[in-house]
Amino acid sequence: DSKKSKPVETIYVQSITGQQLETVKQIFFQTIREQKEFSFVELLPESLNNVAVLRLEILDYTIWENEESREDGAAEQDATPDTFIRRNANVRIKVSLFNAETGEPLIRSIYSQPYQQIYVEDETKQNRAEKERELHRLLNVLLFRILASIYQDQAADDKIGKDLKLAPSSPHLPDQRKSKTA
Repeated sequence: DSKKSKPVETIYVQSITGQQLETVKQIFFQTIREQKEFSFVELLPESLNNVAVLRLEILDYTIWENEESREDGAAEQDATPDTFIRRNANVRIKVSLFNAETGEPLIRSIYSQPYQQIYVEDETKQNRAEKERELHRLLNVLLFRILASIYQDQAADDKIGKDLKLAPSSPHLPDQRKSKTA
């Protein structure tokens, strides 16, 4: 199908909705400026050739910490502290990407980036990253995963298209290897 094999060159950002909207938008646009695979636009271009429409919904953008105690008595035996801090975070984004010409869905998926870190020693407890900084890092990682999946999905479609074009005639292709004679 020739419509599916057209490479996406431009992505029109139709909407970003959900939790922590302004923070997520700022990080999203900073992240997409760092990549070179696609151009991103906020206005739909006149020509829809090689254009995809992107919708993002931020489903979860949370971080929390609990101070916990060791109840097993092992702290006394192995000289580790009795208390520790457990930090949990999660960023989840629903991604919808459509072919702008046909409306055909290219990607419909939920991406998630969970995180957990345990801080034991007093020094690591005091020097742990700020919560917002940790969430920004997780969001950045997740956005790069999303962009990579768009690129990989497109590369897979291109490879399948090339394989299908070669497959019917491949038994009749001349052998490209040259024999070496001494």
